Amino acid sequence: MASHAQGQGAASSPRRKSITLNPTQVPSQPPRRRSNSVTPEDDFEYHDVGPSISPTNPKQRSGDKGNVDASNDPERFADELRTNLYEKAISGGRAKLPDGTPAAPNGTAAAPNGQPTPPTAANTPSRRRKRDIFNTTRPSTTGKAPRSAEKTTLRKVELHWSREEGVEKVLLNACVPHNDPSTGSENSVLWQHSDYENIRLGELEDLLTNLQIHGLQESEIGLTKRLINRIGLVSERSFVHGRFLNPTAIRYDMLDDSRYNKDRCSIFLSFPYFAVQKPKEKPSIFSKGAPEHPMRTLLQSRYRLNETTKRDESQCITELNGDKVKSCIKASYAETAHLTRKKVEELIFVPQLWSLIIGLDRMITAGSIGDIALHGSTVMLKDQSASAILRCSFVRISFINRGVVESQIYPISQCASWFGLLNIHQQLRSVLKHNNEKTTPKEFKLRIGLHTLTGSTWASVQRSTNAEVLNIWMDTPKPPAFSIQDTDGNKIAKQQGVQDSDTESLGETIPTRTISNPDFKELDRVDVIRPFLEWLVLDDFGNRDESAPEIKVNRFLSAIYHSLSANCVSQNATPAPQVAHTAQTHPTGQTSQAGQSVQVAQTLPTQVSGNGRPNILIVGRTSKDVDDLTYKLQQERSGSGTIIEQQLRKAAAKLFQYYVPTTHNETIPPVRLFWGLVYELIEHRQHLQSVCEAIQDINEWAKRLHLGVHYQRRSLDDSGVERFESAVSDRAILQATMIDALGAIFNMLVAAVRESRSGHSADPKVGPWQKALRYGRGACKLLEKARDKLIAEATGSAPGEDLGPVITPEAIMIMLLERLAHGVYGSGTVDVINILEECLEQLRTCYNTEQALDVEKRPSRRLLKRINAFQEEVDIVNSVLLQQHKVLIEFRTCLDPAEFKRPTTARKIRYKFEKSGIERVLTHINDQRRYCKELSDRAKVLEDQNRHFLA
Repeated sequence: MASHAQGQGAASSPRRKSITLNPTQVPSQPPRRRSNSVTPEDDFEYHDVGPSISPTNPKQRSGDKGNVDASNDPERFADELRTNLYEKAISGGRAKLPDGTPAAPNGTAAAPNGQPTPPTAANTPSRRRKRDIFNTTRPSTTGKAPRSAEKTTLRKVELHWSREEGVEKVLLNACVPHNDPSTGSENSVLWQHSDYENIRLGELEDLLTNLQIHGLQESEIGLTKRLINRIGLVSERSFVHGRFLNPTAIRYDMLDDSRYNKDRCSIFLSFPYFAVQKPKEKPSIFSKGAPEHPMRTLLQSRYRLNETTKRDESQCITELNGDKVKSCIKASYAETAHLTRKKVEELIFVPQLWSLIIGLDRMITAGSIGDIALHGSTVMLKDQSASAILRCSFVRISFINRGVVESQIYPISQCASWFGLLNIHQQLRSVLKHNNEKTTPKEFKLRIGLHTLTGSTWASVQRSTNAEVLNIWMDTPKPPAFSIQDTDGNKIAKQQGVQDSDTESLGETIPTRTISNPDFKELDRVDVIRPFLEWLVLDDFGNRDESAPEIKVNRFLSAIYHSLSANCVSQNATPAPQVAHTAQTHPTGQTSQAGQSVQVAQTLPTQVSGNGRPNILIVGRTSKDVDDLTYKLQQERSGSGTIIEQQLRKAAAKLFQYYVPTTHNETIPPVRLFWGLVYELIEHRQHLQSVCEAIQDINEWAKRLHLGVHYQRRSLDDSGVERFESAVSDRAILQATMIDALGAIFNMLVAAVRESRSGHSADPKVGPWQKALRYGRGACKLLEKARDKLIAEATGSAPGEDLGPVITPEAIMIMLLERLAHGVYGSGTVDVINILEECLEQLRTCYNTEQALDVEKRPSRRLLKRINAFQEEVDIVNSVLLQQHKVLIEFRTCLDPAEFKRPTTARKIRYKFEKSGIERVLTHINDQRRYCKELSDRAKVLEDQNRHFLA
């Protein structure tokens, strides 16, 4: 190669000489490079990555803070727990193999034709050799038959919350999934619960492997297995009859810097709780350090290396009779019928519930608790056969967030109305706003293909789709410039945000086609199914007002009527000459055409209101009177010159229809006053154009409110044919601004009639007429505020929706934790603090005798011993409550978006609901701890009294 190169050079440049450099010879000057060159200047030109290791502290150990990066996960070897920070830093940038076809039932890879590939040396996953200590402490049962004590239930829970009439439980609709990866849990939560008498930590891996046939990806399985291994290292401990786990909550993240892989995470949770039940007649006895995790009694939960069997038989609860224990239990009669006056045989146990949350839609729970007892009295699972897929059951909204395409799915029941969809739109916008970026809702338009969704086309789009999921794309404005950081947090470059046009470089597929023939037909008219005054009225506690619709309408109208500076009188009212006015004249001196009618109307007397202002009197009319007047004027003018009168009549009738039912009684004063005001304005024919335009503007806003809460409800007729009927959303709640707008409408009409009688300037743009028109503009502003409030409140109202818009594994887990925190007695609850209080009262008044004796009359050392035993149990109960508190705090940290490197929009939206649910459980636990402190203080006083009398 060298000689060939020299030959080429000699031929092209005869004068060039071949120079051979000795190792000691160095050119005087290095060759110059172009200033814009991006090639490396030197072989030693590179940038350090990873933090430097301090000479005085070459290795540092990082503790778990509720979440652990799985890319930094040490293997199960004890010497690898001391993680090298340099290796830890560079491992975050390693590429991860993208997930492929879901694994076959036997765990092997699936072939292109769908059949499992035979395991070979090439496709069998290789695993590091484990040390013998881990093989003895963490035996795996993979490949073995399930143990006889195992009872596993697998359900696919639908995403939407449900409820039943007369039942306050949260209803979860579930069905048994098919063993087919295509029936994945995209639109549901896959939940598997296993009831073990004595569970092993290694059996979690077996349960995990069983989910492969339901679409669980290899990366998720590997991530969760590493999490389980970590739990075995840091939380599993030996005790006298096997093993136990220290209560904890920990999250593993699988971070991948490549945009072609999705970030995933797994969360493990071990939660202790109180259970009152009879001990087994022949319990399984295991040796110290055995892999089984049996259910421990109250004393065993503290004294892990001491035998407590004899002491367990004399728990304080055994001194109580069945009636006292029953008073502390909320359960069915069948479960408490055996509790009589005899002393109970039940003991207090402290079992644990283990839970794995994998990704966004899968969870595993396991423990020594049955399926029915786990649900308890707060959650009701309605098992049903897999029903046919309904058309348009879910809505998926996709968008770009920081250069990554994300999506959020919602049940169609939450966004069937236009305001419901805008409520979701509002939630997403609040998350997608970067820093103090000022954006408007119109910059986040919702589209299907090239069509923009509107309130008038939303109903037809839902009807026209045949898919189960309706995909919608949401535009996102170009975010401000942001800095890209490497795995160490160092800034690499400063780039502009990614726009919709840049998505081709993201390696993502944007869903733009959902239905073959989208129908964007606008509604011809908005049906007023329920007028405003018949909408839902809620009190200060959020409870529905059960008053009859007619009563509600009359009360609202009467409140407005009594606040007006006008009174309604009958048509037979006698004129009062002392306040009569002359016929109205124009500036030219000519008498108006309606002079005679105006003079008759203005001769009605006035009344003085409570504030001293005179109230004008209006002759009460009905809608028929207004129709007759319009028809009369049309006949007198031969059909010409009455267009504006007809428009005002139609606009007033439409406005009244938006607020008041058409069947409502028209003889009440407020209704007669409304039509009397319209009648007089038409009769005067002054400024009808301005008043008509003001009412038409108000009608447009009222129409938008009705359109926003309108949706088309699907139903099946007797022959099974699907039908659609117009309905009103359950979240159509009457707002105070809507009532104020109706009051402004009345005031506008009263002011218009007052000014028409006064004979002021005929120009409506100046003078007192502006006051009447200001009332009209104010009504529009009030209805606009009502629209914004209705959008904000257009969320679901079913029980459980306070935990999020859709059912998630985290929401189910919070409900289960709340159920367990109240104590378990069968399918009911038990208050352990109340049981301890009954025990303390038993010690004080009636110890070891049938007569009620005070401690002052019967002190004894045996009583002192029992008091000390009671104090010990109270202290253990308080310790368990502290463990529950710790787990909930760690679980809340695991869900906090601030603890994620790249939190998704869905995580940010769900966290505020999850945080509220966890804090509700924490409040209950803190109350229990306070009661424990009170019991401990009372027991201390009893102890001091007994010691004093014994001295």
